Amino acid sequence: QSVVPVVEIAEVPQIAGSKAASSGKLEGMATKAGFKVPPGLAVPFGVMAHAVSGAAVQSAVDALQKALDKDPLSIAPCAQAVRHAVEECRVPEMVLKSLVTGLPKGTARVAVRSSANSEDLEGVSGAGLHDSVLGVDPNNTDDLERAVLRVWGSMFT
Repeated sequence: QSVVPVVEIAEVPQIAGSKAASSGKLEGMATKAGFKVPPGLAVPFGVMAHAVSGAAVQSAVDALQKALDKDPLSIAPCAQAVRHAVEECRVPEMVLKSLVTGLPKGTARVAVRSSANSEDLEGVSGAGLHDSVLGVDPNNTDDLERAVLRVWGSMFT
C-alpha cells in the first residue's frame, strides 16, 4: 500500500515510524473523545526505498559511505550530495494521488513530516532531526512532491 491512514498503524511503528504511529494513537483517542481532528496519512518505508534510487543516488551514497569510513572532513558535503540526489528523484504518482485523495475535501494546507525508523524511539528523541515542510498545498502535486523529497532527503543530513 502506498499511503496509509495513521490510525491504521497506531500499534505498528515498523510500517512508517514511531511518529506516525503516535499520531495515529492521538488521532484515535481524540476522535473517540468526540474531538474533530484532521486525518493523518503516512507513506510506508518501502515506498521511499523504491522511489529513492538510481545511479546518482547510489553514487552519492557510495561516496558518503567512503567518507564515513575514511574521511570525516568530507562527510557533510557528501551527505549534502546525497540529499540533493534524493531531491532530484520522483515520488510515485500513485503515492501523490493517494495523499491528495486521502485528505478531506477542501484541505488547503498540510505539513509533510518525517517519521524515520531511527527517530522517536523509546528512550531516544529525534525531535528536529529531520526536516518538516509546513503549509504545503496538497492540490499542487509539484509542491507536494518537492516537500516529500525534501523530507526524504533530510534523512541523510
